[in-house]
Amino acid sequence: MEEFKEFMTSNYPKEPKMKTHYCSDEDTFVQQADLWLQQRVTETSAKSLYLPAGETPKLLYKHWSKNQPDYLKGLELYQIDEVLSERQPQMFEKFFIEHLKVKGIRVVPPSESNGVQADLAILGLGKNGHLAFHEPSLPREFFFGEVELEKVTQQTLQLERTAKGLTYGLKAFMATKATLLLVRGSGKQQVYSRFLENTGAATVNGLRLHSDLTIVAMEEFRAQH
Repeated sequence: MEEFKEFMTSNYPKEPKMKTHYCSDEDTFVQQADLWLQQRVTETSAKSLYLPAGETPKLLYKHWSKNQPDYLKGLELYQIDEVLSERQPQMFEKFFIEHLKVKGIRVVPPSESNGVQADLAILGLGKNGHLAFHEPSLPREFFFGEVELEKVTQQTLQLERTAKGLTYGLKAFMATKATLLLVRGSGKQQVYSRFLENTGAATVNGLRLHSDLTIVAMEEFRAQH
């Protein structure tokens, strides 16, 4: 962690800033996440956004699909990771086609974006503390590329043991103007608690040094600290 702090200080000199919103229900969770994006697009003049697949952001994507927000249409949207699997090819690309239906937009898969830097990021928290497919075993300075997946990740996604990932990493997320971390779902209480305490080697812990980090979490996570 000390080496990563030194890396961050030399590359991103702004002081860390973290805000947390705990939500009593799913509607509030979605509203807070949606408001964050509206505000940051205006404040930072953002033109691009990293987006995650998975259960955590589904409610937000449903909200966008229903309301068709104009501010979303003005952004380049980049899928943060993809499964490299014979069993489930283009798994996350198919997820976005099914769950994010806003006219005039397309979420660009990582095989096409190929390492582009986005202005903003929305991230979900993995059960082992990973962000996208930046697993805890990878160096904190990882930016983009093909990676090995840990067993817990393969099991959660029901992938074969030979499956890999193509992903953006912590370095890409740290270089954004602002990042939103969404926290909901079972099996994440322990890793979230360790994030708050800044203990352990989880990838998510590196976000604590971001110059503009916002957390939107369900109320049950508040009891962890």
